[in-house]
Amino acid sequence: MTITTNSNVQGWTIACQCSETVLKAHGAPIQIAICHCNDCRMAQGGNAATQNLALMRRDQVESSLDNLKVVAAEEYIDKVPRYFCDACGDCLVGDCTPIGLDMVIVPTSRMSDMAELGDPDYHMHLEQGTTEPPADGLPRFQGHPEDPYMAAVVEACA
Repeated sequence: MTITTNSNVQGWTIACQCSETVLKAHGAPIQIAICHCNDCRMAQGGNAATQNLALMRRDQVESSLDNLKVVAAEEYIDKVPRYFCDACGDCLVGDCTPIGLDMVIVPTSRMSDMAELGDPDYHMHLEQGTTEPPADGLPRFQGHPEDPYMAAVVEACA
């Protein structure tokens, strides 16, 4: 199991495709997940079979989310509100605090190269997937990640 450390204190950005919205962030993700869920597909406009997500502590995103377009938690199965660029509609952040985790999920495709991402840690929500993931040797979870991965997320967000 590879758990990414928070040793990267360098700042980096989360930016939409039109560059109208740029959020400041710092540190390394807790984990990188390859998500196969319906909520991620819906947040990305239904155009991707999977979404690589960085799971990060909420305080690692330094910018306020107040000026972003929000789609309420009730619109998603996982009850996590998503925040979008008002200009281009890109999903930038999902805020997990309403479900009890002091964490955000960030599509890795929106993170600048300075984020120094590691390799993905696992696949999750395979029960909602539209395609069979490649044989990549990563752990596979039908729903949320199980221990020790989930325990590491909870510990990092405590």
